[in-house]
Amino acid sequence: MINKFRKFLYKNKEVRKFRQTLSFLPYLISSKKKIIVFAIPFGDMVNGGVMSIDGIYNHSKKVLDSKKHLVLMSTLNKTKNFLKFTKFNSNSFIFNFRLIKLYIKYRKPSKIIIHVPEYYFEKFMINDFFETKNIIINILNQKNDEMPKPEVLHSYINRFGNIFTMTTAHKSYSTNEFQQKFKIPYFHLSVDLNHESYVKINFENKKNQILFSPDNHPLKDTVINNLKEKLPHFSFITIDKLTFEEYKQLIAESKFQITFGEGLDGYFIEPYFSKSIGFSVYNDLFFTENYRNLPTVYGSYEELNQKIVDDIIELASSKNNYQEISEEGFKVCYDDYNQEKFLSKLLNYYLNV
Repeated sequence: MINKFRKFLYKNKEVRKFRQTLSFLPYLISSKKKIIVFAIPFGDMVNGGVMSIDGIYNHSKKVLDSKKHLVLMSTLNKTKNFLKFTKFNSNSFIFNFRLIKLYIKYRKPSKIIIHVPEYYFEKFMINDFFETKNIIINILNQKNDEMPKPEVLHSYINRFGNIFTMTTAHKSYSTNEFQQKFKIPYFHLSVDLNHESYVKINFENKKNQILFSPDNHPLKDTVINNLKEKLPHFSFITIDKLTFEEYKQLIAESKFQITFGEGLDGYFIEPYFSKSIGFSVYNDLFFTENYRNLPTVYGSYEELNQKIVDDIIELASSKNNYQEISEEGFKVCYDDYNQEKFLSKLLNYYLNV
């Protein structure tokens, strides 16, 4: 009976709304004059983009002076209300954006920074409070191909002034040429990946198991069928409907994982943080040149399909070769994705806007 009541309290729409409002009341009497808001257009889900934003949010609370800054996460007006992320470990409490607007209206903070995902930027700009002084809209550029067109951004600059900044997740598009294209300040943050938080299992205790990212790709079925035909002693799993903790356990147990998505994504990087091996295909949009030399990064999916069976057989049959390639991949990924650099870059952003 108690569990049913708890479930009702969490799922009931009006109860959620009441809890959000009640929890927000202390902020309305807060003396903090600087507010940082992470405005999210999605619901309770788990993927790389969601966890990346959640990581930036939580670490913003760590690097900023809590006596001066109020850091909040908020669903946007038309997004279904929910209180917390349940698919991965998160301390975030999530408010509705109407409460944020209420705070801005009555508390009149001296500085407002609102972080918005790149793909939702244009819809977010429908909001009506951009005449507010001391506001900065930061575009969270996690996927450069989902950025608004430069002319769209320029139209908002002409209308509201240069109140915009951008933070980027990948080195590949964090360039002066890119800044000239959009004409707003940009800051490369990378992504909050702490290798120490990943499960690590040694080679001899790993399973002959190959994981696939859930992404769609024209050659995905061809690659999977090729592997199943030629590697009958392996088992195969497509990542689906797992919590993040379950996912981390699975990649640690499995010898290999193949991404069919962005390429330089968690499905490629995270196996190396688990003493496993990830395979990917190079592209100029997300990778930088230093990844070209990794033997597990192919030039195309056609090349991957042609070579990967032999590569897996060779790696799976030699502990030394396997560990050498896993360690090489770890070093390259860790150089770009480590928490110390991420925190330094995040603090640098706040100090310079």
